[in-house]
This record gives sequence, C-alpha cells and structure tokens, in this order.
Amino acid sequence: MGGAGGRLLYLPSPLLEPVRRRLELSARLEAALQEIAAINLELLARRPDWRERLGRQGRVHVEGRFELARCTERLGRVLERVYA
Repeated sequence: MGGAGGRLLYLPSPLLEPVRRRLELSARLEAALQEIAAINLELLARRPDWRERLGRQGRVHVEGRFELARCTERLGRVLERVYA
C-alpha cells in the first residue's frame, strides 16, 4: 500500500478492506468538495455584490485578527519566553 513519499507501508490483512473503503470514501468526499467549490466560484462570479461583501468581511476579519499593536505585543511575549 503506498504512503507519503511513495513509501510502502505494512498493513495487516484484517485492516486491508476497511482501509480500502476509507480511501474510496475519502476520494468521493474530495470529489464532492471540489464540485461544491466550483459551484461557489460560479456563484461568486455571477454575483458582484457577494464578492464585495465577502471582500469587506474578509478585510475586517484580517484587520482585527492581525492588528499591529496586538501582534507586536504577542511577538514580545514570545520573545520574552524564548530568551528567558
């Protein structure tokens, strides 16, 4: 059975079928998620108002999450712990 980087992994016989089923399910889920993403992109392409709203919401989120003063304070705390 192939693993990360092409390595072969040992898989006990009793686990072979459940693992195979899980991999098949994962592949089907991945395909469904790709289809959902494509539909969402099409909707965004057709709705400029949704794109603008999503952009505004994203900007507000990023500005709040990565506010400079707060990030600077956090970095200071991390450096204090590292060099303590």
